[in-house]
Amino acid sequence: NGSARLTNGGLEVDRVGWGSGVGEGTSIANPNANTFLERKAGYYSTMASNGVGGNHADRGNGQDSDNNLVDWVKMTNSVDTPPKNSYNGFNDPGNWRENPVGYASCPATNTIPSHVVISRVDARATLREHIELYNPTCSDVSVAGWRIGGFASGASGGIALPGGAKIPGHGYYLITITNGLNTINGVSVDYNAGIDSGC
Repeated sequence: NGSARLTNGGLEVDRVGWGSGVGEGTSIANPNANTFLERKAGYYSTMASNGVGGNHADRGNGQDSDNNLVDWVKMTNSVDTPPKNSYNGFNDPGNWRENPVGYASCPATNTIPSHVVISRVDARATLREHIELYNPTCSDVSVAGWRIGGFASGASGGIALPGGAKIPGHGYYLITITNGLNTINGVSVDYNAGIDSGC
């Protein structure tokens, strides 16, 4: 049970809740020791299509209907897609705005946000706790001073992102709270808040 909240200057930008945690609309079910949460690429996305080799894997994480149950999917270790950071995570917008393969048209609920969103949350106590942000817009967005609250109980008032932090257009930003964790599945983190010793 928990939630993660992204704010800019005290204003909420995005929120995800799981279990009894407060999110947008209906919260997604609790992840377990073998799962993490990932925002869908589109309305029809599934664990398989968002996973490695899936037909939505490189289409961004742009589903945002303000209902976590519709917008998020639980991913398992068997399709453990590496997180994306500001260096490896660019997605050509043409890749994910088109209709998913096999569907004639997307429903009205296949919404593309016009702001930075939380795209992945892994809160497992596995010394790899992290959160990923996605910028679905065409322009770089400065996230310097933005805060992530609720994700880490050890961060009073939330984790403040450092000066100079920015997310490229259609790119990602990877944050961890585990001291000394510099890579996750071989992907370099953009910012280590270093508030959790993993004990």
